[in-house]
Amino acid sequence: MRLFVAVFPPPEAISHLADAVSTLGIHTGSQKRWHLTLAFMGDVPDPGPAAAGLDQAQLFPVGELAFAGGGRFGSLLWAGVRGDVNGLARVTRSVRRSLRAKRVPPDDKKFQPHLTIVRRVPPDGISRALPVLREYQGPAWPVTELVLVHSELGPQPVYHHLQAWPLPTR
Repeated sequence: MRLFVAVFPPPEAISHLADAVSTLGIHTGSQKRWHLTLAFMGDVPDPGPAAAGLDQAQLFPVGELAFAGGGRFGSLLWAGVRGDVNGLARVTRSVRRSLRAKRVPPDDKKFQPHLTIVRRVPPDGISRALPVLREYQGPAWPVTELVLVHSELGPQPVYHHLQAWPLPTR
């Protein structure tokens, strides 16, 4: 099973960003999959240890976040995140520590909160999108839970939400 831990923004935040991107004529795929990845474990034979790690993670309240700005990694377009990024990073460190303790190590990539909008954009689409993304400012939204996700790759990837953990409120 290919597993990751994510925060899924509320539909209002996704819709606002999708409306801004829709003016660019770029096919983004399903916005139901748009998320912020906190920990990516890759292929794991059993989700049980990952769930146990999340059960034991110290979860902290996270203030509001918003999508703001954006850019590209090669042909991939992303939206940036502002707001309580430090709080989100604190939760991410705790989650990753707990996963390692259960011998389900996440990848070692530095946490850079962003939302991948689309993975493969032709060069003319990138040149149209970058000015819009760089100026984008979305509405603030609360971070309420973490989700353990099993993803199935393919032309139309499928995400299965295996379990969710509510974050404490402030």
